[in-house]
Amino acid sequence: MNGRRITVRGFDQSRLGFTLDGIPLGNQNYGNNNGLHTSRAITSENVGTVRLTQGAGSVGTQATNNLGGTIEFVSRDPSEEFGVDANGTYGNHDTKRGFVRVDTGGDTARAWFSYGYLGLDKWKGSGEQYQHQFNAKGIIDAGTAKITGFFNFSDRHEQDYQDLTLSIINRLGYKVDNISDDYPLAVLIADVGANRGDTGAAPLNPAAGLVYQHHTQPLTMSVSTHPACVATISVRLALKFPFRTR
Repeated sequence: MNGRRITVRGFDQSRLGFTLDGIPLGNQNYGNNNGLHTSRAITSENVGTVRLTQGAGSVGTQATNNLGGTIEFVSRDPSEEFGVDANGTYGNHDTKRGFVRVDTGGDTARAWFSYGYLGLDKWKGSGEQYQHQFNAKGIIDAGTAKITGFFNFSDRHEQDYQDLTLSIINRLGYKVDNISDDYPLAVLIADVGANRGDTGAAPLNPAAGLVYQHHTQPLTMSVSTHPACVATISVRLALKFPFRTR
């Protein structure tokens, strides 16, 4: 999710405008400070239409950074028939994903409500990543007028991986990661860094010495023996029951 990039005619995501039902989402870079990532704004199953406009976006597009183009996401409308859609996925690293959506059905007024969950363990190091997401949309056809409402709630928890440089990889290997399950070791490394002058902090524990534990114990952190790729099996269940209200 964080490594995906979109480029349109040489313009990266920071120069593209992203909207959801006309609402600006920001530049979609990881950790952006001017909006919300698409994956946190709406569950993928609830996306009805995606439109890509190349070139500078029109004045009517609600985006401030659409120099290179605009990508517009439109949520699906509720069905006039009652229905239930559900799917589930399970894979290695304890990957779990589930989704369920209920369409209320109806002619004049109708809505859908959905819940999605995604959770998995990190493939190296300690920690897990998971997200709960609720979406809802309602429509009221009032003669010549149409009233639409959309709701989103997203609760995501991420324990990130350590950013690696070539120097770190050469010294510690590519499987080194943040230390989140061994607090004493983390404090010891911080003390060593202060003693060596690497961190700029005042030394508080001279007894820690000048040698990093990673150099002598490079495998003190939890490392998965499984490959980073995840193999999954997905099952989709769709139930549709004709139901109309007059």
